[in-house]
Amino acid sequence: MAVDRSLTVLVTAKPSATLNVQGPVARILPENGFGELVPSEMQATAAGVGSETVTVTLTAKRRDGTTATTTGTATANGIITPSLNVATLSKAGTYITEIDVTVASSINTSTSSVAVLFQGLEFAPAGARTGPKALSYGGFQARLS
Repeated sequence: MAVDRSLTVLVTAKPSATLNVQGPVARILPENGFGELVPSEMQATAAGVGSETVTVTLTAKRRDGTTATTTGTATANGIITPSLNVATLSKAGTYITEIDVTVASSINTSTSSVAVLFQGLEFAPAGARTGPKALSYGGFQARLS
C-alpha cells in the first residue's frame, strides 16, 4: 500500500429549506486504506443563487480531536470570494481526517448549491507507515513519523 498519493474530490452541498440553517453535510474523506488529508487547494463555486446570500462552511476534523472552520459567502453564481482560507484548516503536528461542507441561505426554499473541489494528498494511517518521512507540498510542510 502506498504511503501517500494525490487526491481530487468534488462534493456538492445544498442549504436547508429554512433560512440561515445549514443543510445536510457533504463530506470530503480519504479513500479506503487512507486516513489523513493534506489540502493544497480548495475551490468553492456557487450555482443557482437568486436574491440571497449563500454561506459555505468548511470544517476540518483533525486526528488530535480539534477542529478548524473557514467560511465564504456568495451573492451570485461563480467562485466564492474572498477565497476560503484553506491554510487555517491545517495544524502542525496533526492531520485532517475529514472535511465537512455545509451551506446555508438567507432565504427559505433556496435552489442554490455549492460545489467544493478538494485537491491535495492523502496518507495511510500512522500504523501503516514504516518510518519518518518529510513532506513539502503546495506550501504545506509535514513530518510523518
